[in-house]
Amino acid sequence: MAMNRRNFLKVSAGASGSLMVSMTLPGCAGIQTGYEPDTGEWRPDAWLELTTEDEVFFTLARVEMGQGTYTGLTTLIAEELEIQPERITPRFAPVAPEYRNPLYKLQLTGGSTSVATSWEPLRMAGAEARQMLVMAAARVWSVKAAECRASEGRVVHPNGIDSMAYGKLVQLAAKEVVRGDIALKPRSEWKYIGKQRGKLDARAKSTGTAVYGIDVDLPDMVYGVVSRSPRRGGRVRDFNADQVRAMPGVLDVFEIERGVAVVADKYWRARKAQDALQIDWDFSDAVSLSTDDVFDSYRSAADDDPGESERSEGS
Repeated sequence: MAMNRRNFLKVSAGASGSLMVSMTLPGCAGIQTGYEPDTGEWRPDAWLELTTEDEVFFTLARVEMGQGTYTGLTTLIAEELEIQPERITPRFAPVAPEYRNPLYKLQLTGGSTSVATSWEPLRMAGAEARQMLVMAAARVWSVKAAECRASEGRVVHPNGIDSMAYGKLVQLAAKEVVRGDIALKPRSEWKYIGKQRGKLDARAKSTGTAVYGIDVDLPDMVYGVVSRSPRRGGRVRDFNADQVRAMPGVLDVFEIERGVAVVADKYWRARKAQDALQIDWDFSDAVSLSTDDVFDSYRSAADDDPGESERSEGS
């Protein structure tokens, strides 16, 4: 996808005079963004939100699984926005077509595609917002935008002394219109990309304050687990539904297309109930290999192949 300005942003003026910006992605409906006067929040695109309190939020559309998307993708935004990555608060994306992986056309994380598919779009988002902030500051100072520069979350006056924080400019920046393509920073000017920095989520993970999917607790939330056939194509013939349904916290247990689902009021209760399931599988239409057979074949192949040494150091 060519990420020039024409297919990156679609700009229209709202009735209130504020700028409304919508993302235009192939096969997706655009999302409306702009400045919200009641909250002081400005969303110039699908990923960024800046507030009058000088806060910067980044909507992270890829799951953090230890591979570093939380830090890496935030860094792409920070580089072009000209702000330290540590000053940006990532927030995981809601379910929306705008956050689909363009290679898979689904909202998923995998295939080592997170940086590859985000490299240009996220940098463009940061650069676009930065330019609008610079233009707003230039208008306040009655100077040329080209003579101003952004640095560490502020726009600097041509005199090199005066500056304005991004938070002071968001309402005005939302009214700016950037015409033409945005030039991304050349490699020689990178401050954060490719530089050794600590992971943004390291402290939270080290202190136990990080919120994982299993930690989410919503009102009236229940938990479901699924037991599937150990052989592809196997179907449920029978299972001990009454016994499992009578266990503490179990709300229901029922057959699905390729297995049995257990729903309980607590995660661990759902797991305990799953362990108690006794499923009689019908393998008449199943493939001949079982899960254990597949793993046995992997081990055998590994034992039979001594492998190749690409590099050897030390004794």
